[in-house]
Amino acid sequence: MKSLKIDGLYDAKTITQLLKLGVRSFSFDFRPQSLNFVQHYRVIEILKEIGVTSDKKYCFHFGNEFAPLIEKFIQDLSTEVGVTANDWSNGNISLEFSGRTDFDQMDQFDVPYRWHLFTGTNWAVASKAKNLRGIVLPFEMLEDSFEAGSLSSLCMNLHTTFRNIDFHLEREWNSNVFSTLLDLFDFEDISLPINQDVEICFRNVDPKKLESGIKPFLSSIK
Repeated sequence: MKSLKIDGLYDAKTITQLLKLGVRSFSFDFRPQSLNFVQHYRVIEILKEIGVTSDKKYCFHFGNEFAPLIEKFIQDLSTEVGVTANDWSNGNISLEFSGRTDFDQMDQFDVPYRWHLFTGTNWAVASKAKNLRGIVLPFEMLEDSFEAGSLSSLCMNLHTTFRNIDFHLEREWNSNVFSTLLDLFDFEDISLPINQDVEICFRNVDPKKLESGIKPFLSSIK
């Protein structure tokens, strides 16, 4: 992998620790049903505190939220945080979508985004999306394919369908990632969630658990 990404962040203190540890990619979850849901205004405050610079990457994860809400957030990134068109085009800022396949609607925001692949979706339609820049692959799907003996075929089909698109791996802290997977996919990044594995209690990160959990992953960055 080229970098490590931490998903579901909800406070500046944790991001500051991650930066000190060497992590440079972060994601905020705007889906109300998520345990890591964070409000629009709070993310703006965190970004103002931490800063948007060329050495950091931020993703903003949405589901089927109303388009005006997403449009307002994109606007506030510009007016309140100072995010520029270059930040979007250089990949420092991007949206992230899951649980939807209305690519014409996702494209209407006219900014780059990652999309979470899920079973039963039409790859041919997805591959034509104008602003799609990355495919997020859940480890569970890849593991099932490996156990069924079809991982190589899946890999070939994905790379054939999604040309010039980055692949990203979404996994849990205790996922048993097999070497074959990393041989087949050159993941742009691997994401790990903020959850009970690195928390003292609900929405309260344990700095010691976080540091000890992350160190093995940082050592494998290319």
